[in-house]
Amino acid sequence: MHVADSEKIKILYTYCKDTYSFKKTASLKATFLIPTSYFLLVSAVLFCIGVAIILTKRNAIVVLMGIELILNAANLNLVAFNRHIPQRLDGHVFALFIIIVAAAEAAVALAIVLKTYHHFQTINLDEIKMEGKKDSSLL
Repeated sequence: MHVADSEKIKILYTYCKDTYSFKKTASLKATFLIPTSYFLLVSAVLFCIGVAIILTKRNAIVVLMGIELILNAANLNLVAFNRHIPQRLDGHVFALFIIIVAAAEAAVALAIVLKTYHHFQTINLDEIKMEGKKDSSLL
């Protein structure tokens, strides 16, 4: 190799190393640009909206949406607190499990809602009355 080629390689290596370290420090600085308290505030608002929906609405689909909001508030909390230890992915893994459970819950709940609608001809929770009889046709 010529001297000029080795100098080019050294300059290229230094440039790549500096660029990588700049990206790494810039991403670490950007991680804490928004304080954790803002994430917790948004999470608390989502949780309160979900609880209010569950307590006030009588449509089964809307109640399921409220449950999903509560689960998303929990996910936001997990990911927000996981920002303080970026080497460990515990918060992200738990959030992924919550997303999987929420998807399974939505599928099962929608199947129950469809079966209930087929049997009672309504999904309004106030209008569904079991009247104490054991009807196996619902199963």
